[in-house]
Amino acid sequence: MLETKRPFYDKIFFGGVTLPFVADIRHELARAMPERECCSIAELSAIVRGSGSLNISGNGRVSIDILTPDAAIARKVVSLAKSVLKISPDIVVRRPGTGAKTRTYLLRIPAGAGCDDALERLGLKAHVFNADDGIQPSLVQGRCCRGSYLRGAFLSAGYVNDPVRGYHLEIVVDTRGYAEGIQLLLRSLGIKSGVAARKGSHVVYIKGSDAISSVLGIMGAHGALLRLESVRVDRGIKNEVNRLVNCDTGNLSRVVNASLRQVEAITLIRETSGLESLPPALREIARMRLQHPDASLRELGDMFHPRISKSGIENRLRRIMRVARGLKKGDSLPG
Repeated sequence: MLETKRPFYDKIFFGGVTLPFVADIRHELARAMPERECCSIAELSAIVRGSGSLNISGNGRVSIDILTPDAAIARKVVSLAKSVLKISPDIVVRRPGTGAKTRTYLLRIPAGAGCDDALERLGLKAHVFNADDGIQPSLVQGRCCRGSYLRGAFLSAGYVNDPVRGYHLEIVVDTRGYAEGIQLLLRSLGIKSGVAARKGSHVVYIKGSDAISSVLGIMGAHGALLRLESVRVDRGIKNEVNRLVNCDTGNLSRVVNASLRQVEAITLIRETSGLESLPPALREIARMRLQHPDASLRELGDMFHPRISKSGIENRLRRIMRVARGLKKGDSLPG
């Protein structure tokens, strides 16, 4: 008996490494049933292609095994198989300790139970002999069918980060040709993606919140889409608050540093020549600055009657700074 290679995603899901956000999406997608028969065929084809094994006996008879760690996905496969293939798969539950670390569900369509017809209808006949790695075009002619196929591909081999940790969605498949087929499918839906090799498998990956939001909406994961948008809004608000706080902190730091230099200059004048040596306008602002070292230029201007503009306060303090620099050099005070 010949069994095709099972994709790398088994190591992710069967090991129990599943973030809550991923689990929520998977359960939501498992509950979403296609409304049209063509969409049901497309979704079931993607699930079988991604998480199924084609077993070929010595006499060339083919059977299909579909393995999933999720009961909701198993129920969906059974429902779709009954609906569009008129086949009820055998179900074997593998509990922990019986060759699996977690409970898994094996759905089997045995040879002679319409398996050949099922492969033909699902567009997978060529995959038995690896003659075609892509997606059969007839499966994804309509946009609704493309969305259903993408949902099946994600259910069988998809992963997405919790949006709190970043924006990354991927689908892990067994061959480069199939990965490029999914990439073309995404491109037809207006979504940019990349393909990379990883430990004998191939990954179709999507970056960015906008693109991932689009994928979730196309697949029908509307609850997950709302959660992602909520996180994105919260992150945007947090970033804006941080930007404003940083801006205010920077402004405050500049005000404090400028005030310290001004107080130092005024103190130098007072201890050398005395504030009375300054012109009346400068003497007045010098005393006000000493009394209010933490005030901004605008706040200082508001303390005068009549009020002095911010530029007027800044000009006078600049003149005081020049006087202090002149004293350090031994220059005489201005008259």
